[in-house]
Amino acid sequence: MNKNIGDDPGKKVTFNHVMVKAIAWGAWKQRRDWGRIVFGFFKPCKELGITVLCDQGGKDLVPVTIFNAHEMTLQEIALYLNGKVIKAK
Repeated sequence: MNKNIGDDPGKKVTFNHVMVKAIAWGAWKQRRDWGRIVFGFFKPCKELGITVLCDQGGKDLVPVTIFNAHEMTLQEIALYLNGKVIKAK
């Protein structure tokens, strides 16, 4: 997976990114069960959001929420999460 990405660490796919994709895909398959009860009625969620704790260079963990990760590739998930962690610094 990490072939042909050069030396850019922002594009590196890790086990964390694979697990985000797996959890998002599994949750999407069970999307009828995701929602809220409003005034006694079940309202399904329109978007599927998953919050991940990402390492900030060995210093701290940063919570990052990614929406609709089931539609993204592993490289897109890696770029999104790494970009959010860099902005949090």
